[in-house]
Amino acid sequence: MLLIVLLGSGCQREAEVVPVRGTVMYRGQPLRQGVVAFVSDPQRSSDSVLAVATIQPDGHFSLQWQERQGLPPGWYRISILCPNDRTWPERYCDPQRSGLEFQVLPQRDNTITIRLE
Repeated sequence: MLLIVLLGSGCQREAEVVPVRGTVMYRGQPLRQGVVAFVSDPQRSSDSVLAVATIQPDGHFSLQWQERQGLPPGWYRISILCPNDRTWPERYCDPQRSGLEFQVLPQRDNTITIRLE
């Protein structure tokens, strides 16, 4: 019995991670700079996950978590930081107030277009 316990404790599987990428649009145009953050939704997930990505000049981003491309499946709240825009709506900076969420589904490529006004 002891041998089984030792073998079981040494063989932890890595969490499944699936690709997550997308585009951020602001007032109908690609957001040219900033940071997008995905935070696991504490009301729908027992895991604590935070992943950030730089928004490219064409509005695209690709998330990484623990040096792997993508995120574990589950529900996420999203925030967008745009550092050089004084008119940026402050609510988008807070994942609890942004109103933005996304479900990362297992075994597929997850693509999102985030449309902001």
